[in-house]
Amino acid sequence: MSASNRDLPYSGIVISSYYHLDSVTKGPELAAAVSILGRTDRLAWPSFGGRPTLRLSFDDTYSNTDWASAPIPEHIRQLIEFCRAWSGRGILLVHCRAGSARSVAAAMIAAHAIGRSDLLSAIATARAYFRPNRRMLEMADEALGGTKLLSTANSVSATDRTTPWKPVLIPIEN
Repeated sequence: MSASNRDLPYSGIVISSYYHLDSVTKGPELAAAVSILGRTDRLAWPSFGGRPTLRLSFDDTYSNTDWASAPIPEHIRQLIEFCRAWSGRGILLVHCRAGSARSVAAAMIAAHAIGRSDLLSAIATARAYFRPNRRMLEMADEALGGTKLLSTANSVSATDRTTPWKPVLIPIEN
């Protein structure tokens, strides 16, 4: 991350769908982005200007099929390393097509990777429609040597999908 990103007035993780990216990428406070799209999404990779960007190519599925690719441990290792380099300074944008499964899991992994496990429940419950990708969380727990991510996701009760679909900011207070 550049020195200017360390001096930003606030930090956080924005979770968004692909379709809301125009509304969340305008501000200069965006420090980095994680873009997760798979073959079934059939969407072009967005550009985030000169900001550090991690592109992960897999679908929202638990295992590989003829039409979809599941996440693999290397994806999760790349995500953890990228988030540790971001280190919680400025805004990290994470998105997938719908903004409800892969991006939520990525946000949880990001928080845990920078030592902010206290944010996991807030991320998992920020929107009623959030359903973190369980396979990503399983692999992250294995990579990080624990069971905190998946157990947090499993402890969240399923609710109605009545919350309006829109980006959410999880603030990181220092």
